[in-house]
Amino acid sequence: MNTNQHNQGDEELANVQFYMSQVNEQAELLNRKFDDLRQDSNQGPEADLILQELLLEFAEIKARLSILEQAAEQNLLQTDPFRHGPLLAGSLHMDIEEFHHAGSYHPLQSNQSGHLYAWSKTTKLNWTLPVSRNTKKTLLLGFDAIIKQDYAKSLKILVDGAVIKHRVTNYQGDMVLKAIIPVANFVGKTTISLELPGVHSPLELGLSDDARTLGIAVSFITVN
Repeated sequence: MNTNQHNQGDEELANVQFYMSQVNEQAELLNRKFDDLRQDSNQGPEADLILQELLLEFAEIKARLSILEQAAEQNLLQTDPFRHGPLLAGSLHMDIEEFHHAGSYHPLQSNQSGHLYAWSKTTKLNWTLPVSRNTKKTLLLGFDAIIKQDYAKSLKILVDGAVIKHRVTNYQGDMVLKAIIPVANFVGKTTISLELPGVHSPLELGLSDDARTLGIAVSFITVN
């Protein structure tokens, strides 16, 4: 690689990293604004829905920028990574703070190890991920706790609407739901869904005086 190519690669990488920082800051700002709106009873559910959609869009943008950064580091941007369709990752990891929004989750908490998680409010969660499907993928959904232990086995995980088998296991010290994502003959984003049999409050179950409706305490999602 000559000096001009090296300088161009450094400039591309610097640009991608700059835009990543801008997106991160904007997502954090939206999170704060969303929480402010929820505390204002005059805003109504329409504002909640709009901000939920925006936060999901920013989570996707952050994921795509991460892919671009990897491409820049490998000097692949010069070969047009879009030539085979949408830019899709071979693997992807997102921590809860990257896709957390107040519509589906309670506020972020940390466990004894300092790792963040958030309890879900609803029986269904969705993640739309820009991952390639040309080979089988392993899905790891990290969680800190679940409102009823038997729900970990009886819940459903779906890929683009189709139920896939899963098991509960341990991964690098974390509890995870593990499943295999099958090969697909299309190029585009993949929707992962989790459906719980129900949500309950610890107060209702006689576990504590916590009256919040809880489902599963999600910490991360990984596809590789």
